Amino acid sequence: MISNPSVAHSSRKVQSFLPIPMTTKLDKPIKREIEHAGVLYTVTITPEGVRVVEKGKRKGRELSWGEIISGDAELVEALRISVDATRPPSE
Repeated sequence: MISNPSVAHSSRKVQSFLPIPMTTKLDKPIKREIEHAGVLYTVTITPEGVRVVEKGKRKGRELSWGEIISGDAELVEALRISVDATRPPSE
């Protein structure tokens, strides 16, 4: 008897592959704590953007997804560095 490899292979179904999402939709805030240079920060990721606040404080830095994706965040940081470089040192 001559065996047909395509028939033999189709009779050995191992499993059916169902599409499994690789990511979870960001529909509510996610908060995480990080330590940087010995200081604790709370990072909040929301559908609107990202916020980093020193632990125990209220004010921090916030970037929208539009700023991050478009590269505006890098431009703003470069501008801040150049402005700081032109200021005289404080006494």
